[in-house]
Amino acid sequence: MYVRKMFAYASNDELLIHCFQDSLTGAALIWYMGLDRIDIKNFNDLCEAFVQRYNYNWYLALERDELQAMTQNDNESFKAYAQRWRDFAEQVCPPLKEKELARIFLKTLDQFYYENMVASAPNNVA
Repeated sequence: MYVRKMFAYASNDELLIHCFQDSLTGAALIWYMGLDRIDIKNFNDLCEAFVQRYNYNWYLALERDELQAMTQNDNESFKAYAQRWRDFAEQVCPPLKEKELARIFLKTLDQFYYENMVASAPNNVA
């Protein structure tokens, strides 16, 4: 998607490398920020490094049951767990609809959080 978006600038390696970070989040952004700039001479080098690092994701897509089995770690804040869960949910194949994501997420919660989430949910979800 990034390459398609930046196609008009295909000959400008410096711009492609600079803007690439804007397409990353989470662990991928941390990986990018830790790259040794000496190893990245052009955009092709960056692409190769990225594919080498994340190529395993093509065959490691999570399934629905793995997402349902997730739990919050003992020392993990609710916010951190929700973000970690959402990051994993985005990898499930085939992708899930938002309504199903919400239902599965609620089922993974500790009883305390579950009760508070259900109690604060609107009665008429449209």
